Amino acid sequence: ISREMTSKGQYISITEKGLDAIREVYGALRLGLEEKQGVVHINGVVFSGFGEGAYYVSKSGYKDQFQEKLGYRPFPGTLNIKLRAVADMKARASLDQMPGPIIGGFKNGERTYGDVKFFKVLINEKMEGALLLIHRTHYGQDVLEIVSRESLRKSLGLKDGDLVQLKVLPH
Repeated sequence: ISREMTSKGQYISITEKGLDAIREVYGALRLGLEEKQGVVHINGVVFSGFGEGAYYVSKSGYKDQFQEKLGYRPFPGTLNIKLRAVADMKARASLDQMPGPIIGGFKNGERTYGDVKFFKVLINEKMEGALLLIHRTHYGQDVLEIVSRESLRKSLGLKDGDLVQLKVLPH
């Protein structure tokens, strides 16, 4: 908190650091309560990635499994989400411990492709998609990749820096 003495007494306000601490506690409480119901909420910010999502999603070894397990072939590309808050990082880490369907890795003669665990998600309470936990990736634990039937950027009008809310659905 910050305090300022005035002629009428003290003026007390919550600093940005204080708000971050409150958000962290709130996020941990939310995560603890909602995880028991099988729902996890994660927030992050849209950013442009390396452009590799389209390449991998288009590989028949993945594409065919997405069709089988999701019921559709995803738009060729991923929506990249950067996590900022500690609570969102903890929520993401909790997904590693949760069971989830797997898109199996494969070999195509040129190279080997790794497994991908996924969870169905609702993006901004509007569109369904799948959050991918990619076994072999260039990104750190603070990045999520999302696929959907169509371009999420276009359908939801998203641009770099926009906040995205993910609701990870129980399977």
